[in-house]
Amino acid sequence: MITDFWIYATLLGLIAACFVLLPVIRRRKNLTEADRREINIAIFRERVDELEQSLAAGEIDQVQFEQLKREQEKNLLIEAGDPDASAEPPVTAGVRPALVLGLLLPVFGWFAYSESGFSWGAITDVQLADEMSANAPHDASSMAASVEKLAARLRNQPDNDDGWFLLSQSYMRLGRYDNAVISFDHLRKRYPMDPNIASWYAEAVFMADGRQMTERVDKAIAMTLKLNPHDVSMLEIRAMDAFQKGDQKAALQWFRKALQTGLEGDRAELLRKAVARLEEDLGLKPGEGLPGEAEAMGAASMAASAQGETATATGRVLTVTVEKADGLEAGASDKVFVYARALNGPKMPLAVQQFPVGALPKTVRLDETMAMMPGMGLANFDQVEVVARISSSGIANASPDDFEAKSAPVNLTTEPTAVSLKIEKRIRDQ
Repeated sequence: MITDFWIYATLLGLIAACFVLLPVIRRRKNLTEADRREINIAIFRERVDELEQSLAAGEIDQVQFEQLKREQEKNLLIEAGDPDASAEPPVTAGVRPALVLGLLLPVFGWFAYSESGFSWGAITDVQLADEMSANAPHDASSMAASVEKLAARLRNQPDNDDGWFLLSQSYMRLGRYDNAVISFDHLRKRYPMDPNIASWYAEAVFMADGRQMTERVDKAIAMTLKLNPHDVSMLEIRAMDAFQKGDQKAALQWFRKALQTGLEGDRAELLRKAVARLEEDLGLKPGEGLPGEAEAMGAASMAASAQGETATATGRVLTVTVEKADGLEAGASDKVFVYARALNGPKMPLAVQQFPVGALPKTVRLDETMAMMPGMGLANFDQVEVVARISSSGIANASPDDFEAKSAPVNLTTEPTAVSLKIEKRIRDQ
């Protein structure tokens, strides 16, 4: 595959060089003396314009401007009065850079993406990803070798988020959970408010600690549920832990909470069976509430993890109702991200909620408590834009294939602050 890439890359580079060189060669053949005179005048005007811009910007003073302008006028007169002088310099002034560019373009492409050059990762990273995809899961030894290559590359690439994510997931597939914890923790420190990374980190910690509810597992799950109260995996772990401890009431509550996220498919069916079994054991009718329900959920871990959902919001609040268009096909595992971002400012979310696509239509609440960092919340920007996106990859980064809807500008200084969004088109079609 990589050999084919270099063949095609070389051909494309030569074609690109031809686009640069052919017009230059043709222009050299067709230039007449009148053409050269016009070119010289155009160059003179361009340089005078540049001097005027420099003067306006304060880069040169009036005296320097007049001096440089006289030099340009003098050069123009010399060129006009000396045909031999005008025959080459005006043309070569533009031709030589173009020739150099045309010749260097393929060389730069090789140097930029090859292992011997800048190593921007477009070659080796793709090769490693293909190797791991081809080897997993039936060839663990070959996959392990590819993972080691990737790990070695990433030691000097702390900002290569895609590479670190691929490495983390590969460690999970290989059962090297301690390594997965380290690599996911690297991403978690870079994106401390990303609920997906927090979830993957918590799962890695859970597996590394032998599927036991250790202190660090409890903290990791609590942080994940604070960022995303609808994380089904974390809710299931809480439910299973409560069940193993003999707390059937708490287990029932956690399983019910997982079902309330809008989960569908086989996984949802398993949860329904677990709920039905627990309701039967507790002598409850289907959907019947528990006596002392709040107390049943009253473990310290529950209180910690529920903060993100039950905390009373103060200050500015946005109520966003999201629906998808009829006929819009989305995968059962797709996730919906709803967030507000500054209309004029950084595009980082000021507040965000996520949930499974099966929960649509749904109304969510965005408030100041969801700020991802100090100074970057709803309290800090009066004009915002609300975005709702269905992500097929399940991550926050947008893809052209994702479906997305955006609101008109929202003024947070006025009431009401309710927004309705209907997701209809892919990002690439907008």
